[in-house]
Amino acid sequence: MALILWLAILASSVDERAALANYAMAKAESIELAQSANAQSYSVPVRIIEQPDSKTETDRLREQAADDREIKDLSAQERMRDIAQDTFYLSIAQVVLTVAGTMGLLYSLLLARQSTRAAIAAVQLTSKTSKDQLRAYVLIDRSGIVFHEGGGASVMITVRKGGQTPARDMVIGCSMKSDDINYPTPLPPVEFNPAMSRFSVLPNGSRDKEIGPITADQAMALAKGETIMHVWGEVRYRDIFDQNHYSRFHLVGGGKYGFQDGKALIVLGDGNEEGEYPS
Repeated sequence: MALILWLAILASSVDERAALANYAMAKAESIELAQSANAQSYSVPVRIIEQPDSKTETDRLREQAADDREIKDLSAQERMRDIAQDTFYLSIAQVVLTVAGTMGLLYSLLLARQSTRAAIAAVQLTSKTSKDQLRAYVLIDRSGIVFHEGGGASVMITVRKGGQTPARDMVIGCSMKSDDINYPTPLPPVEFNPAMSRFSVLPNGSRDKEIGPITADQAMALAKGETIMHVWGEVRYRDIFDQNHYSRFHLVGGGKYGFQDGKALIVLGDGNEEGEYPS
């Protein structure tokens, strides 16, 4: 009985709790419906009114400023491009002008060098021409055979000085020999020694030199043409510019050339020359 009673009480308590829960849920729904109805009865439509003029003007100013900046940037870029192009062209022009200037300078230097060389050559030529006109010249002016009373003979040569200035320290060295016309022998060099007399000859002056002696037998053989005689030598002198010169000569007589009193000797093609010695 007690168990049945307890179960009955428990069932009653459960039903009561379910009823309370249903009541609470119904109450909550009624409150929500009331609030919804109240909200619908007092709701007012809201329209958001924008200010298009103010927003558009601000945007327009902002966009205008951005456009101005872009225009300025573009203009600056174009100016920089123009400056870069101008600088490039100026650089090319500068390079061209530099190359042209360098070539012109090199050409001017070449012309100056050639002019300097020409001037130096002209000065040297003028100096040489002046020296050649003023310096002394010596040559064998004439020669002749001289017979003596005893039957012998000798050769007389005349050294003449040309030019406008004297010949100084002149010395004459010469040799003579007779050869068989069929068996000629070499001519030995002329010998000079310090004891030989030296002299000066004025412009257009001359100096005689006797070479010999030639014995009577030698003179007779020369006159018959059986032998040939060689007379050779060298005249040394110094001009006013302290330049040493020489004049060499080679003469022949007898044989086919003849050998008579007063006859001039024949000048051969070789052995006659003029030159300079180192000063």
